Amino acid sequence: MVKAISGYKAPEAQTYLVTVVTEPGKGNHGISMFIVDKDFEGFTFSEPYDKLGIRSSVTAELHFKDVKVPKENLLGELGKGFKYAMMILDGGRIGIASQALGIAQGAYESAREYQFQREQFGKAIAYFQANQFKLADMATQLKAARLLVYDAADKKDNHVKGYGKDAAMAKLYASDLANKLTSEALQMYGGSGFIKGVDVERHYRDSKITQIYEGTNGIMRVVIAGYLLSKPNKVKTDQPKQKKSVVGDRKKQIFKGDVKESVKKFVEALKADGYTFDNHRSEADTEFEESDRLVVAGMGIGEEQNLNLVKDLAKAADASVGASRPVS
Repeated sequence: MVKAISGYKAPEAQTYLVTVVTEPGKGNHGISMFIVDKDFEGFTFSEPYDKLGIRSSVTAELHFKDVKVPKENLLGELGKGFKYAMMILDGGRIGIASQALGIAQGAYESAREYQFQREQFGKAIAYFQANQFKLADMATQLKAARLLVYDAADKKDNHVKGYGKDAAMAKLYASDLANKLTSEALQMYGGSGFIKGVDVERHYRDSKITQIYEGTNGIMRVVIAGYLLSKPNKVKTDQPKQKKSVVGDRKKQIFKGDVKESVKKFVEALKADGYTFDNHRSEADTEFEESDRLVVAGMGIGEEQNLNLVKDLAKAADASVGASRPVS
């Protein structure tokens, strides 16, 4: 199975950086990064998504089917893919902050110009104090966002350790501001701002993605807090941790092989748990919360008619029937 980070120009680009699980079971240390060419056999793309904003940028799923990637295409070291991805995100967040700042600046300038064009009660609406206060707040917040972006970019250029915190702060503040300020700018246009083709309408749609990609703003707060707080001390205990399941302890038993022998072992296992077969209280369609036990079917049951066998088993075991989503 391949997990990939798709680029913003998915079907258009020729070269892709793809993160791949190369050593399962090692978590973040088992992920590597490869360079994949658009022309590799088995490497295809979905139809581009129809997005709310940034519609000039093509976004699609990357599909991999038996794609053979030469070992020479390994980027950096084996097992360092996750680290590289996080490094890319730290720098990329400054770019997203800059994008958000530009969108917000464009919306502000458009709204400010419109304030002088639109007249009510014999004067431009820019001279109404309510609108003056809005413009003053916009200009102040834009400068604050710009300084955050410049500070993060300067620290990255000078290889300051821990600049990831500053990048997250810049991205968090600038993108939240872009979302807020474009909405305010559209409001200042009134009904005219709600019409397709008016720039503030586009700014409003484009701003939302800046709060989402390169890490959502919820994740930005997690990143910032991680820099601010030390790791909590682990509580030592002599007692081993025991995970309790709401559905009881898992038996971890698999019955396979000879059908009759498997059924016999299954019945013995149920009896060992205290179940009897002389009082059928549940029907196959009984609500889960009213049942003492469930018989659950997955995709492994095969043909649709096999579900009847599952229902028969549930009836014999005094259980209700459950199923995975694909089966349902």
